[in-house]
Amino acid sequence: AVFMTMLMIGGGLDLSVGAALALTGMVIAVTMNTIGIWPAVALALVIGTLVGVANALLVTQAGINAVIATLGTLYVARGLALVISEGLTKPVFDERFAWLGSGTVLGIPMPVVVALLLFAIGFVVMNHTTYGRALFMVGGNAEASYLAALPVKRYRFVAYTLSGFSAALAGVILTARLYAAAPQAATGLEFSVIAAVVLGGTSLAGGKGTLLGTALGVLILGTLNNGMTLLSLSSDYQQ
Repeated sequence: AVFMTMLMIGGGLDLSVGAALALTGMVIAVTMNTIGIWPAVALALVIGTLVGVANALLVTQAGINAVIATLGTLYVARGLALVISEGLTKPVFDERFAWLGSGTVLGIPMPVVVALLLFAIGFVVMNHTTYGRALFMVGGNAEASYLAALPVKRYRFVAYTLSGFSAALAGVILTARLYAAAPQAATGLEFSVIAAVVLGGTSLAGGKGTLLGTALGVLILGTLNNGMTLLSLSSDYQQ
C-alpha cells in the first residue's frame, strides 16, 4: 500500500500486485533447494521487480491504459506461478528464512517492522525529495508537468517499478510466515490494497493523497478482517 499510494498519487494504478506476490513465493519454493534460500529470495525480489518494470514499459512507453496493462501482467504472473508449481502448494522449510515472517525485533513482529520501515521511507520520499513532490504535480496534471520540463514518463516508470518490488517483498514475508508458497496466494489482494489507499484519502484521479491516510486505511481493513475472524464469522459473511 505504501508504493501503491505513491503510484496512484502519480496518476498510475497497479492491479498485478497479488499475482506478483504469488509468483515471488513460488520462485523461492522451486529454486531454494538448488541455489540456496537467500539467493532464491534475491532472485524472487528481482522477478517481482521485473513485473513492475514490465508494467512501467507497457504504460509509459507503449502507452497502454494502466488498467489494461496491469490486468494483463496479473494474468501472466498468476499463470507463470501456476505453471512452475503445476498448480500445487510448495513447502518452504528453513528456520532462518522463517524468522522474516515470525521473528521479532525488540518484541515487535518482523512483518510490522518491515511495514513501519516502508512507511518511513515512503514518508521521507514523498515529503522531502524532489521526486516525491513532483509526483503530486504529475498526477494532478501530467500535460502541464511535461510542459514544465518534468520527466513524467520516468517518474511513473520508477513508481511502477517500486510497486513491483514491494509486491515481491510482501511475497517473501508471506512465504516466510506460511512455510509454503501457493500459486493461488493473495488472490484479490490488489483490491484490498487499492481500497486501503482510497480509504486513506488518495484520489483515483491522482495528485492527492497521504501515506498517513493510507496507514489508517490499512489499519481499518486489518481491524475489520481480524475482528471478524475473532468473532468466528463465516467467510461468506466476511466477504
